[in-house]
Amino acid sequence: MKISVCIPCYNNPVGALRAVTSVAEQLFDDFECIITDDSTDNGVEQAIAPFLKDERFKYIRNTPALGTPANWNKAIRESSGALIKILHHDDWLSTPESLAIFHTFAVSNPDYGFFASARNHYDARTNALELMVTDGRLIGAMNKDRFFSFAENFIGVPSVTLFRRDFFQYYDERLKFLVDVEQYMAVLANTKLFYIKDPLVNVTIHGPTQVTRQCEYNIDVQLREGLMLAEKLWGKNIPISAMMKLTYILSHLIFSCFSQFTTSLRSRYLFAAVFAVQFIRLSLSCGMKKIFGCKK
Repeated sequence: MKISVCIPCYNNPVGALRAVTSVAEQLFDDFECIITDDSTDNGVEQAIAPFLKDERFKYIRNTPALGTPANWNKAIRESSGALIKILHHDDWLSTPESLAIFHTFAVSNPDYGFFASARNHYDARTNALELMVTDGRLIGAMNKDRFFSFAENFIGVPSVTLFRRDFFQYYDERLKFLVDVEQYMAVLANTKLFYIKDPLVNVTIHGPTQVTRQCEYNIDVQLREGLMLAEKLWGKNIPISAMMKLTYILSHLIFSCFSQFTTSLRSRYLFAAVFAVQFIRLSLSCGMKKIFGCKK
C-alpha cells in the first residue's frame, strides 16, 4: 500500500526543507510526497527544489492562499495513496524507518483505519523537550467512546497520524483550534485507533507560525469552536456532560490567562474553582444558548 505524505506549508522554508528531507531519507520507498504551499514568497519552493527532480515529490503553490485547514485538505485531495500521512511543515519524521513502521502496523492490523504514534516534542530551536506517549487506557477509552476526546486531545497533532483512505474524514474548514479533535472524532465514528508507542514523529511545539499558538489564549475562538463542535456532535440538545466539558475548556482558558498575572497557587486554584462552580450554575439554569447567544 502506497503512503501519501502530505506536507502543507506556510512561510517556513527551513521547516519545510527539514520535513521533506526526512521523507526523502525513508527506507520505505512506496510513497508519494505532496507539498502544498500557502507562502507569501517562493522561499519554500526554492528550499525544496532539489527534491522535485524525484517524481515521487509534487509541489503545488496555492494562488490565492487557502489558509488552514483548507491547505491541509488540498494536499490530501491531490494525493492518491491508500494510506494518508499528514506532516506539518514544522514537524519531521524521527527516523528513516518511520514510514516502514507505520506501514507494517497498517498491514498487520487490517481492522483498524486510524493509526497514531508517540512523538518527541521539540521547541522552535529544535531543542529536545520530552517524549510524549499516550496511556493505553486513554486509547481504549477513545475507542469505546469517541466523545471522550471532546475536551482534551490525547492523540496529539495531525503529524502523528496515519489513516486508511477509506476512513479518512476531511478537516472541517470552519475550525482552527479544535480542527484536529473534530476530525479524530469523525474518523472514530467508523473505525478504531491503533496506537504505536514508538516515537515516529518529531513535533515542534509553540512554533511562531502555528495557528494553535495564535488561538491558545483566544477565549472567543475557543468558546465558539467548542460550542460549534458540541452542536455538530449533539445538535440542539447538548447534554449535561458536554456542558461540563465546555466548562472545563473555559475554566482552563481563564485559569491560564489569570495565571499570567499572579504567582500565588492558592489564588489561581480558588479563582478556577469559583469560576467553574458559577459557570455550571449558569449553564444549568440558563442553558448554553442563552449564555453565548449562539444561533444554529
